[in-house]
Amino acid sequence: FASFHLSECNELIDGHDVIVSLYNLGECDVAVDLAEKFKDFKVLVNVCLELDGAERRSRLDSYKQRFVAEEFDMYLCRYLKQKKLNQMLLEEKGERVDRYLLSCEGTRWRRELQNHQFEQVSRSLLSLATRETSDIYRQRSFVAFSKLAAICSENVPDDVILESNRRLLLLKHQSLIPESLVKSVYPDDSKRPLSISEMVELNMLDADVVEGHKRALYLLADLLGNGDSVELRSLVFDVWKSVVQHSDLRQVSHTSELAETPFAGVLRKVVEHDNAAGVLELVLAPRGVILEEYRKKLPLGELTLNCIRDAAQRALSKLKTNLQSKKDEELRRTNAVLATTEFPEVFRDRPITLMDSSEMTVA
Repeated sequence: FASFHLSECNELIDGHDVIVSLYNLGECDVAVDLAEKFKDFKVLVNVCLELDGAERRSRLDSYKQRFVAEEFDMYLCRYLKQKKLNQMLLEEKGERVDRYLLSCEGTRWRRELQNHQFEQVSRSLLSLATRETSDIYRQRSFVAFSKLAAICSENVPDDVILESNRRLLLLKHQSLIPESLVKSVYPDDSKRPLSISEMVELNMLDADVVEGHKRALYLLADLLGNGDSVELRSLVFDVWKSVVQHSDLRQVSHTSELAETPFAGVLRKVVEHDNAAGVLELVLAPRGVILEEYRKKLPLGELTLNCIRDAAQRALSKLKTNLQSKKDEELRRTNAVLATTEFPEVFRDRPITLMDSSEMTVA
């Protein structure tokens, strides 16, 4: 009766209720025979998945050979992917499976890793990092492993290394932003990766004006150190404009009056920073042409502008001095020669005499 019913079925047989019911009632052999006869691949795959490893492998391989024309192997791959059985999916071998896995972005890199295709792994992981827009930690893992795979490549892909370094830099700077600040602005998705402009704007909202603007400038300094751009320069201007607005410099007429303002505090942070003095020079308080833009956009008098200019110039001089000191120190270390202790002449070239056992005494 079941066979007749199935033969009259005009639809694709895929997990048919009659076959499934027979299997669940304990008529396993009957159900499998019907599934094989009517090519109910869903039932056959599920039966195989209940078997132990070696037996499952043998049964699946036999179905692959038996149903080559019906592409049982591709059905199996799609089913395993749908059920998120990725480890089993990666156990499947063959060129057709490899081509199928190329379309499975989340799993592709693992097959490439199995095949020792490290450059492809690095690019696949970098692509996954781009698509990861909800979890900063997951994105950081993708980028870090992408860089590692690139380093393992026979021909290291420089573009992947550069892009990985850039993204890791951004993720590092995002991790420096207080979590409470991020949650106050992005309460529903505080873990998502932020863009450069979002990080700058977020830092400028910090109640600790000096620390927030300092973080924004350090971020922009690191990015400018890897390549100049109009967008980054515009953000630098925005940060210093915000610092000036927080400082209320309209009444400042002497440089000494700047000392207790956020403007002076940010300047000190930049100058006193231990690392990367060379790149921090790129985001120092604006001078020259940019300073003229302040005259247009902010209601500051000439005396105030002169105070800003003088303070920025002294900060620049201090930065250059610090940078030169570091270069000089590195040069001294490079040229340092470790002195070798000279042995007295009496110890030189003397043969070592072994004691005869008869000369040894016990105290």
